[in-house]
Amino acid sequence: AESCHSPSRGGVDEHVKELALKLESRGLEVYVAHRKGSPPRWLRSLRVPLDPGSLREAIRRVSPDVVHAHYSLNWYPLIAIAACRRLQVPCITTIHSLLPGYERPPMRQVYSLTPHRPLLSRARALISVSRAIDSFVEALVGRGVRRIIIPNAVDTDRFRPPPRRPDGHTVLYVGRLVYRKGVHVLLQAFREVAREVAEARLVIAGSGYLEPALRALALSLGLRGRVEFKGAVDDEVKASLYRESQVVVVPSLYGEGFGIVAIESMASGTPVVASSVGGLREVVRHEVDGLLVRPGSVRALAEAIRSVLTDRALRERLSRSARARVESEYSWSSIAPRIVEAYAEARSEGP
Repeated sequence: AESCHSPSRGGVDEHVKELALKLESRGLEVYVAHRKGSPPRWLRSLRVPLDPGSLREAIRRVSPDVVHAHYSLNWYPLIAIAACRRLQVPCITTIHSLLPGYERPPMRQVYSLTPHRPLLSRARALISVSRAIDSFVEALVGRGVRRIIIPNAVDTDRFRPPPRRPDGHTVLYVGRLVYRKGVHVLLQAFREVAREVAEARLVIAGSGYLEPALRALALSLGLRGRVEFKGAVDDEVKASLYRESQVVVVPSLYGEGFGIVAIESMASGTPVVASSVGGLREVVRHEVDGLLVRPGSVRALAEAIRSVLTDRALRERLSRSARARVESEYSWSSIAPRIVEAYAEARSEGP
């Protein structure tokens, strides 16, 4: 079998890369269609311009058994769905993102009027990575399309707990430096933490348009020497940062369809403090696998971070529960077969 994927950015890109690896290890022939950038050298790469004719020709040339488009509120996967429809190739689409205000009926009505609805409705099946996204998808396309919930997965060998976690009070953020990720809220909360935990330090791994403003904010909050901006890091450095930290914070304000950083941290045995938004509410069980806080609340975020840093028994309990949860529900050994099964079902329905 062959499968075409269309990577986006951030967590979606990571998911596509890992999924391609797992599919190839199962003997499937995988091609990755992308619009820009350079994918890893081991991938069979199809760089295709953003227009229907070019993508349709690429699919015709590969002649896949199924196309798997990854949709993060952009047009590229939608074009893939239309091309597959014309070529009579089964197309499955995984939806990774939420739109702002998706829980409010007036906004759902607005979104149902967009061109996304008829295009997404042409997919053979729509995979949502969380119940939150599935609820949004049902409101967007109705019940006429087969819907499946299959979470994202994590490499539990790469992301694993250390034999012994180093002593310290390191708070870690991993992700893009954009407004909706709430890093500015984290900096304000960390100022409160730093006042009470003298050894606390914050490590920020990621890049984005807000980086200059966030650096300036850190200085204005009096955090010189307490905050380290590492920029974009590769997978190995990221895995090491998880193992070296005492708590990972996911302070998203909205639009978090799942939260790959959360399961990477949980796989590493590092407690997570996350905003109670979107799919994060499903991934992180409050006071079981991590702590959930009201999005945008500096005070609540500071209190949760301080609790994890200063309560060793709490850290160890959350760590054990998080790792066990990831192994049972979010490992590739459990997720990949479900995706392959979705491919088989799509093919069995014919062109």
